[in-house]
Amino acid sequence: MKEFGDRERVTMKHIQLETRIDSTFLPELYSAATESSEIRELRVIDWNLAADDRGTLLYAIDGDSVVFDEGASKTEGIDNCSFACTDETISYALVSARPAAMPFLSTFIAVIARAGLVVRKPLVYRDKRSYARVVGEPAPLQEAIDDTPTGIKVEIQQIGQYPSRAENPWMGLSDRQQETIKTALQLGYYKQPREATHAEIAAEMGCAPNTVTIHLQRGEAKIIQSVEKRLRDTARSEPSI
Repeated sequence: MKEFGDRERVTMKHIQLETRIDSTFLPELYSAATESSEIRELRVIDWNLAADDRGTLLYAIDGDSVVFDEGASKTEGIDNCSFACTDETISYALVSARPAAMPFLSTFIAVIARAGLVVRKPLVYRDKRSYARVVGEPAPLQEAIDDTPTGIKVEIQQIGQYPSRAENPWMGLSDRQQETIKTALQLGYYKQPREATHAEIAAEMGCAPNTVTIHLQRGEAKIIQSVEKRLRDTARSEPSI
């Protein structure tokens, strides 16, 4: 019997999804956001679906919260909607809903409610399309995609290992680059003002100063490129609000 605490390595995948939603399947709340030029984007920041007959969702609204409120009031299954920061470009809405009365929400719950996967927040909605990032084991990820009902078309935009170099830039460094950067940190090289030189780092590592220079430059470049790529990918699939 496998005891608690035993470590088992599994393969985890990170998938970026684009979901096209048929208009007939959209609740009034999302239809209002789609049809209005006053709302640029919705984001589901967080949700609590613990209760059997009720869920609570936190939305960020990039645009006119009045349009969102009017759409929510016309949506079957939404009982309450309260707002914060409505005087800013971005408003936040706390929505209380009954999933059983909302096919869109109940379908979402059924698709993601399975062991072996996690939907990363936020979920982004704009132009009748929803964008999501999912992490999990290959089998339940594929099952979730296969179980998506008619009216919702899921397209995989990107798939890769988790964690990736974009998630953890440290993974992209060689052992020697990692060692050099760690030593530089320990000696205060990255403090302002600097407390160590390349020569002092080299003396600590037992190598030439030029070797330290090469490892630092290449390692730092990899980290910056990895972070830049992650920001670029995020901006492309999930515009900042």
